[in-house]
Amino acid sequence: MEKGGHQWRRLHLLLALAGWGWGWTAQALPSNRSALLLAQRINEREGPFLGLVVPTSFEMDAIRQQTIFAPHPYIPWLDLAGRRFHIGTIQGHKVVLVQSASAMLNAAITTQQLLDFFDINGVLHYGIAGSANDSLTIGDISIPKYWAHTALWNWEKFSNGSGHLLSSGPNGDFTQDLGHLHFSDFAYPNNGHSQNLLTSVWSQPEDVLKVSGTPEVRSRAFWVRVDKRFYKAAKTLEGMELTSCFNATTCLSIRPKVVVGLRGASSNIFVDNAAYRQFMFQTFRVSSVDMESAAVALVCYSNEVPFIVIRSISDSAGNAEGANEVSAFKNLASLNAVKVLTQFLKALPKQDSPHDQGMILICARAARAMATKLTSVLKPRKKGMSPQKKKKKIILSDADQAIGASEKRVARALVYPSASSTDVAEDEDDVEEMLRQFDLDAKFGPCVGLSRIERWERAQRHGLCPPQNIRDVLERVGGEPNCLWEGRV
Repeated sequence: MEKGGHQWRRLHLLLALAGWGWGWTAQALPSNRSALLLAQRINEREGPFLGLVVPTSFEMDAIRQQTIFAPHPYIPWLDLAGRRFHIGTIQGHKVVLVQSASAMLNAAITTQQLLDFFDINGVLHYGIAGSANDSLTIGDISIPKYWAHTALWNWEKFSNGSGHLLSSGPNGDFTQDLGHLHFSDFAYPNNGHSQNLLTSVWSQPEDVLKVSGTPEVRSRAFWVRVDKRFYKAAKTLEGMELTSCFNATTCLSIRPKVVVGLRGASSNIFVDNAAYRQFMFQTFRVSSVDMESAAVALVCYSNEVPFIVIRSISDSAGNAEGANEVSAFKNLASLNAVKVLTQFLKALPKQDSPHDQGMILICARAARAMATKLTSVLKPRKKGMSPQKKKKKIILSDADQAIGASEKRVARALVYPSASSTDVAEDEDDVEEMLRQFDLDAKFGPCVGLSRIERWERAQRHGLCPPQNIRDVLERVGGEPNCLWEGRV
């Protein structure tokens, strides 16, 4: 976070003078666009990040109580679209932490906003859950391998009776392959001949539009698998010691454990019913149930972003006698979830630096934009076009093609045409025009008060991808050392 620290300090001073305090709130700015532009700048200078999505306030409080989150010293949060995105580090990983609020819709919207606003290379989701598996007890941690939304239903008509096909639906594709809940199976007393006007509901897969797919052409998904690299790191956590007591009156009778590799399910249902709990385990073999995780999983799956979920068991989902246990054990469960999250981040290799993969896409996109911008500047004359100018045109075209073919190539050396000593001797006007374009590009910061080469080196230090050929021109050929604004402002 020290990189560019003096610029962050200058920015924060301006914010303080404007009365905006230590964080940025979109509503306090002239428009939401201002906050989005700041998010873009944060991405360029600090990204990429791991995204942390937390459902509720008491689960967020657990991470604050552990004091493992170190906020960014100058931009500790950014308020956008009704949510506060906390920017900082945990265990050396740069993270953006956000609270979604409970249930599937909030979790999905928040995760998509996180991916849209910030440069995120992986999403971690943690919280509490109910146990659908007798082998998972309160305080245990479940890190499932697969997630599903199990309450997307086709509700069968009573007149259908047993063995009938479902209505075809708008796309003719409702399925009976995933499992169904037949309500008469749960009649009490059940004499084997009971009927129920509610008949049955049949679970359906989700329609998914993937970022790499054809727009408006869906794929379908029911079970979504967590990222393999994250899963490998999670496997190392089995056997770690968890907390058994939250305070003097809230303790567990069984030592909690970490279990990796089960299945989890989510829906807009708080499960506090033993019969439904049993149905979920027997039909889908799920071990934990909650109200958000599958939404996070499906958004990440659609965006092709790695994810993993850590859920701590806070209750037995209706299997215990008396009141549900969540009120008594939610804080202890949240504490264990954060403890495992911390160890997971220790086990996870650090992210690439901004000068590696995290910045390559930014450089490539910037190169594409600059190449387009320079096409008019470097357009050959209609008459007497020299071989050198032909060469420049070809190089620019190759640059644009290289960027489009592979975003994994750093394209900054291809932004401007090559300039050898011979080229410059013959086309000094073109070289000066290149330098003028460099001066006019606000992306590389102010140019008054320092030379062109000093401005290039400053931009390089802050990961802004200044064109390498500009430095080559300034070092080997020379040209006016100061920018065109020097002495005018």
